[in-house]
Amino acid sequence: MSVKGGLELKRIREQLGLTLRDVDLASQRLAEERKNRAYFVSSARLCQIENNGSLPSLYKLASLSEIYGVPYETLLLAYDIETHVPPGSRPCPLP
Repeated sequence: MSVKGGLELKRIREQLGLTLRDVDLASQRLAEERKNRAYFVSSARLCQIENNGSLPSLYKLASLSEIYGVPYETLLLAYDIETHVPPGSRPCPLP
């Protein structure tokens, strides 16, 4: 669970003046455009993500990124997921 990530998503949504229902409707349109229901973020699900530390799927995070106008990588970082490999680092050895 990541309460920090959910709180950041809530902060962004509220800063944009969007309601849970606004996000629900916008994500529904995205899911329909992409013909993939996984992009849909219901009001109830977003409430769980924001307040209960529930992790969003990659699809739902992609929807929120687009709806909020925030880079996907920024939202991943809210969940402490780094997407770049630091210079000079070595790949993890395979077993």
